[in-house]
Amino acid sequence: MKPSVFGRAVRSPCISVCRIDEVSGYCTGCYRTIDEIAGWGMMTDDRKSLVWEALRRRRATLDPVAPTEAPPRDAQAPSAAAGSAPQLTPPPDRMD
Repeated sequence: MKPSVFGRAVRSPCISVCRIDEVSGYCTGCYRTIDEIAGWGMMTDDRKSLVWEALRRRRATLDPVAPTEAPPRDAQAPSAAAGSAPQLTPPPDRMD
């Protein structure tokens, strides 16, 4: 597999919260467009990395109080009952 521009294979940002917001046109779970979701499997790792960067910007714009990076592994996840937004997790360093 060809490495991405960031030197790693790129996984999907999908968190299984699959709803397209009618106003923004982005998935409320991963912030991708319907075209990005549909084409993900055929994108190169370079293109996937660029989509990840766009997702971070979209999330910061649409939900400025939500974190854009994963919490430390030892941090507790916020309770869904507390009304928190789903966490967008960056891709891992490598996928084997």
